[in-house]
Amino acid sequence: MPISQSDQLFNLVKSLTKAEKRNFTFYATRIQDGESLKYIQLFELLDKQKVFKESQILSRLKDSDKTQYSNLKRHLYKQLMVSLRMIHIQKKKDIQVREYLDFVDILYGKGLYIQSLKILDKAKILAEKANNDLLYLAILETEKNIESRHITRSGADIVPALIAKSNDKIKTIESTNKLSNFRILIHSHYIKHGHVKNNAELDDFTQKYHWLKNYQTDDKLSYYEKIYLYQALVWYYYIYLILKIVC
Repeated sequence: MPISQSDQLFNLVKSLTKAEKRNFTFYATRIQDGESLKYIQLFELLDKQKVFKESQILSRLKDSDKTQYSNLKRHLYKQLMVSLRMIHIQKKKDIQVREYLDFVDILYGKGLYIQSLKILDKAKILAEKANNDLLYLAILETEKNIESRHITRSGADIVPALIAKSNDKIKTIESTNKLSNFRILIHSHYIKHGHVKNNAELDDFTQKYHWLKNYQTDDKLSYYEKIYLYQALVWYYYIYLILKIVC
């Protein structure tokens, strides 16, 4: 990941917990070459600083000109992100799903189609637990691609099932996107106009956003559909809360 602004790297280093710093040091010191020693040195210098002072760092990095220093920053930023990914992959199912998709790309490139499908089955379970419909759809599209190109002996019912599941996820994603737009739209309304101040503004506001109160709220909504809808409703009632209190 390219990084040119030193303060971004400094802020990343200062955001690390003790456990994250320890994990990075362990990860980085496994490869003992000249370049790794330099970016570890840069990490240690940044970690010790309370206020970022680039001139001080440059003076302490031996045999490093500005070009080398810029490359070191990029390299350190990338290695920090790789190290953080290794930690958070155990905590965040979304990251695990993306890793599974990477595995599938590698296995598919080697012609191991059946192994690819088995990995996709694991990825679907995780994506479902994470309530990530976009990743689930990506898994389905990858699975359809394999099934359409190769004889996998998955059974005659696999294609209709994939199509049905794909269509279902597309509908959910479209609805989720619509509610996400509603949420940011009404939030934007508050930033621009603030609270409703009189009855005329209230009539205009409720007429403009009346459909929010009538939106479907049963158990058919997905996890994120509910979140975005309820967030939009919170803003809806908050915007004219003061007028209701005054009245």
